[in-house]
Amino acid sequence: MTETLRLDGLRTIEIQKIRWLRKFDTSKTTLREIELNDRELPASAQERLPDEGCNVELTEISLNQGITNWWTLGFESFGSFNRFQQNLLATLGHLSQSDLPSLAPGLELSYPAWLSVISSDI
Repeated sequence: MTETLRLDGLRTIEIQKIRWLRKFDTSKTTLREIELNDRELPASAQERLPDEGCNVELTEISLNQGITNWWTLGFESFGSFNRFQQNLLATLGHLSQSDLPSLAPGLELSYPAWLSVISSDI
């Protein structure tokens, strides 16, 4: 029998979530962004997913029908074990040279820690 997660009697929080994902290929000397479609696959039929690279994810989380907004920014390096740090640093270096939107300083929290912080606000 398969166990399932049961929330009976536990407090839940309804959120709205919008996520933007960018994928970078770090396999060559010049880092390249892979354009993705709405299924997060390469937009071009001739393109394939890279073996070495880094995903960058920006997520907006809204609570209380959009009254309270929080943002998360995540980097996920992928590829061979001996290159994951190089893939991450190459992506960070590339983005630091870009005209990125300004984000206010925030908290470094896991989702469970974040939920414990915001649960007192709602």
